[in-house]
Amino acid sequence: EVLLDIAAAMNLAPTADIVVFSAPNATSWQAMFNAMLDHGVTVISNSWTSCENEHSVADLKSIDAILQAAAASGVGVFNAAGDTGSTCLGASPNTVGVPAGSPHATAVGGTTMTNGTAWVYGSESWWQGKGGFGVSGRFARPAYQDGVVASAMRSVPDVAAFADPINGMFICQASAGGCPNGLLYGGTSLAAPVWAAYAANLNATRGTNLGALNPLLYPLAGT
Repeated sequence: EVLLDIAAAMNLAPTADIVVFSAPNATSWQAMFNAMLDHGVTVISNSWTSCENEHSVADLKSIDAILQAAAASGVGVFNAAGDTGSTCLGASPNTVGVPAGSPHATAVGGTTMTNGTAWVYGSESWWQGKGGFGVSGRFARPAYQDGVVASAMRSVPDVAAFADPINGMFICQASAGGCPNGLLYGGTSLAAPVWAAYAANLNATRGTNLGALNPLLYPLAGT
């Protein structure tokens, strides 16, 4: 999981400084995000998730408040939407993941790709039954989704990238026999760092940080 994130970020944003934050499983989302922000990061990629029905409303709002502060300070946050469709972690039907459902961060879903000829882009479609999607039961539809989303509640994902392992990445993992091991890895755990790398490259090109991407992207829907 962690190696996939690092490899994706390093491949697509090779000049970026990449910092990995690790903590025990019981660590709160708030503690993790605050540690990243205190360190001074400009883009956050998160592939871990929990389920919205496991959190109180107060807890969810506390997480989102931190992500709102991150956005206000120019930090872009990209969260994987999950790999089990609208059933969070394969056990909670019609439940979105946390923190993917936070309105002040970008939720990343998954696609499958058809390669064109000679490595030219072919086509791309939704990763059927896999890429996480759904409607929040806690957060109202943010203003940037007005006119795009019919639901009165926050809808995810916001963006997507290739996640089908058929189009996945090779990973050289010493503890699993080195490289190549004949396996391809994917999931929205790949798609999230892909989008984070895009943001890092855009920040570097512009010379300023984009911060929250959703308000910038949604006006481009359909273009």
